[in-house]
Amino acid sequence: MTELRLYVIAALRNGGSMAKVIAFVNSKGGGGKTTFAWQLGNVWNARGRRVLFIDTDPQGTLSIFYAKRKEKGSMDGVSESLARLDARLKKARTDGYDFILLDTPGRMDELGPAIRNSDLIVSPVQPSGADYAAFSETVGAIMNYKREDRILAVPNRVKTQAQSGDCRRTLAAILQGRGRLFGDQVGDWVAMQKYTLSGLSVADHVEDNAKERILLDAIADQIEEMTDGRA
Repeated sequence: MTELRLYVIAALRNGGSMAKVIAFVNSKGGGGKTTFAWQLGNVWNARGRRVLFIDTDPQGTLSIFYAKRKEKGSMDGVSESLARLDARLKKARTDGYDFILLDTPGRMDELGPAIRNSDLIVSPVQPSGADYAAFSETVGAIMNYKREDRILAVPNRVKTQAQSGDCRRTLAAILQGRGRLFGDQVGDWVAMQKYTLSGLSVADHVEDNAKERILLDAIADQIEEMTDGRA
């Protein structure tokens, strides 16, 4: 069976579209990459989409979250080295998934396969000088692979209006129109972190955390908007 025919079959399984590959990237650890990958995957799963998590971070945190979850629904998860990511994605794109979510380590010099294969790079950024510097490095690395319009920066753990304004201005200056900012900011969500550590998600506790679910839905919607029509 030819590769083209496999792609056509996969597209038909997905309602006419190929899987969207979303990489969560930032050169600074602790910014929220893994948490957002996990939470958004659960949001799409709750919407009836097929989700595959690929954990390329040697720390394996996303794999730990996945292993703790008792009811996986239609979600699958694997660990993979960045060196073998091209081959893994080539197969995964034909397996009928709607979203393939990549969690990545902070070593920018090794992230070529993740950046090159992604339809969108999502980068959570906290309001601090070190985080801004790391995001600037991240954007520079992404530009090396000509992904000018494929960045979504998400202000994360923003606690005050002053922080919000400063964070948005700084991220916009770093992006220089080469990506987009999420239209809201994420606060210091205790619930999101608590559920993640137990292998669950905000999507499992909608009634108790309506505001957090609304924001996650909005991020998921913006990602879908930015990746529509991309293969």
